[in-house]
Amino acid sequence: MNLRVIDKFITSEAKEAYTTLLKFWIYSLPLFFVVLMLLHFTADMRSMHTISLTVFIIASFLIVLGVKSFLKRTDISSKAMVFFYFFGISYPLLSPLVVFIITDFFAPDFTIPIMNHTIPSLFLIMTMATAFSFSFRVAIVGGVFSSLLFSICFFWLQIEYPNGLEPREQVLGITYFIEIILYILVTGLFGGLLANQARRMLIKISDTVQEREFVSSLLGEYVSDEVRDKILQNGGLAEEGEEREVTVLFADLRNFTSISEERNPKDIVSFLNQYFDSMVDIIQRNGGVVDKFIGDSVMAYFGAPIPINNPQEKAFQAAIEMSFELQKINKIFTQNKYPTIKHGIGLHHGEVVIGNIGSKKRKNYTIIGDTVNLASRLESLTKSNHSDLILSSTVFEKLSPANQSKLSLVKDVQIKGKKDSINCFKLELE
Repeated sequence: MNLRVIDKFITSEAKEAYTTLLKFWIYSLPLFFVVLMLLHFTADMRSMHTISLTVFIIASFLIVLGVKSFLKRTDISSKAMVFFYFFGISYPLLSPLVVFIITDFFAPDFTIPIMNHTIPSLFLIMTMATAFSFSFRVAIVGGVFSSLLFSICFFWLQIEYPNGLEPREQVLGITYFIEIILYILVTGLFGGLLANQARRMLIKISDTVQEREFVSSLLGEYVSDEVRDKILQNGGLAEEGEEREVTVLFADLRNFTSISEERNPKDIVSFLNQYFDSMVDIIQRNGGVVDKFIGDSVMAYFGAPIPINNPQEKAFQAAIEMSFELQKINKIFTQNKYPTIKHGIGLHHGEVVIGNIGSKKRKNYTIIGDTVNLASRLESLTKSNHSDLILSSTVFEKLSPANQSKLSLVKDVQIKGKKDSINCFKLELE
């Protein structure tokens, strides 16, 4: 098996979980040392036996700490990562075999008792620990590997006692062997299923977070939390362009160029931020999405990416609230000796293309189409028509009778770039 095949065997999630597996081993070793000390004083263990196991525990602790520190480096090659990954998986599984060998060498009379309890328990614990790899395959292989290592311990005893064990020790017969092997394999299977389920949950959480970040990066701070959550509930945003019917709102400050010439840049930025903060809150409150800011203009749309009932009515309500809000802002500006301002708003409902549009290096989630252009043209008519708001007939026809009564018809308006004139409706606020 070459390196590339092995590297595919190790999932990226398993690599990220590798540190967790090392932590488990680091935290477990001091506990094993405590158990060893208890056994030393209660089970009359031999000094050399205790010392040998203590040296093994300390050496294992230092080795794992060294590996953990080494993996913090950013210049680790793929080959080194593969080596240390399998080392971290296999080393704990080998530890029960090392304990068995040390015991058989320094305290042979303890070998059979620990085979009855300690060694099988250690194999089960270490097999279950492979679940921290978050890999079903690794956990299964760990179970098979542990069962093979336990087989070595079992048949080691069979060779060491060719004439059979004492009757009181017949518990180490073939039935016992099969029982422990099955326990280890089932533990590996259970650990694998647990690891696979945990991995799926982590991937799902990661995908949700990435989708949320994707939505936030495309729509920025210009979409309300409620709209963002609905987008995520409906499967996220379509990256490719799609045709949708929306109501486009275009708002522009009048005579702002002359005002900006009389003020320093810092005042202008503070002025615009205060205005835009108020307008964005109103747009979002009515279910709209702020598409972009263009100098002293703001463009928004209603009805996408999440459909809403009667986007024309929502956009009209937002436009009315924006004009009233501007009056409040002007009162504050007057108190601060700022010049009062006016804005014009254009509304048009129609079909647009919405999607992640731009170059390979930079894209924006936005809308394009003739509907956008017409909304902008209607906004530009507000000054000559002495109105704060002008909207098209496609918006007017969906408004409530009460709102329609606030508007007056402007017939045969010639729109720049259009061959035919259109009818539109204007509103004047005090």
